[in-house]
Amino acid sequence: MICSCVTSFGQSEPKKNIELFEETISAALEKYYYYPGVNRDNVFIFIVNPAEQGGKNVSADEASRFLKGIIKKTASNNNLNFSFAEDPSIINDSAYNLLILQIVNLETRYTGFKKNRFLGDKTLIRNIITNITVELKTSDGSVNLKDIIKNTSQDEVEYDNYRLLESAGYDFTVGTPPQVSVFERIIFPVLLICVTAAATVIFFTIRSK
Repeated sequence: MICSCVTSFGQSEPKKNIELFEETISAALEKYYYYPGVNRDNVFIFIVNPAEQGGKNVSADEASRFLKGIIKKTASNNNLNFSFAEDPSIINDSAYNLLILQIVNLETRYTGFKKNRFLGDKTLIRNIITNITVELKTSDGSVNLKDIIKNTSQDEVEYDNYRLLESAGYDFTVGTPPQVSVFERIIFPVLLICVTAAATVIFFTIRSK
């Protein structure tokens, strides 16, 4: 089981959310490519099942597209002969390694402020959550593994720039940050405008006398 939680506050140049998802999944896939009993000369057949309809923060199409892209990249980098299938019952190859991946959840979550100075610097605690179940089977029956890629990485990102770390077209890279206080966000700016306006009126009133 790939299961870890990494905390690294204070990164000067945080990676984009989608890069963190890719790093976690790529590292996990490497383990299955070299798993004991797997003949790497045989074709690797991948079946990617998206999250069930209504899965939290996961669009089936975009999550599947993203995961297939990572598979293509890592399989090519490892010089694997590979293909994709929809159903294991229609596999035509006589010797193969079958990897079935079920996307349970991919999620970006901002769990609170790490730094929250009034009218000053603000940073968020960013959590990148990956949960994918894995089945690895070989055609000769020497490997029949059920596993899970489950990881939560946590770090600190700037509140003013967190949107720049998200990716259009991939909803699971988008999170909802905690709200700045109503006083700081609405009331204080209104009071400041009123005070400034009042000071301006007083200034010109005094000058006109």
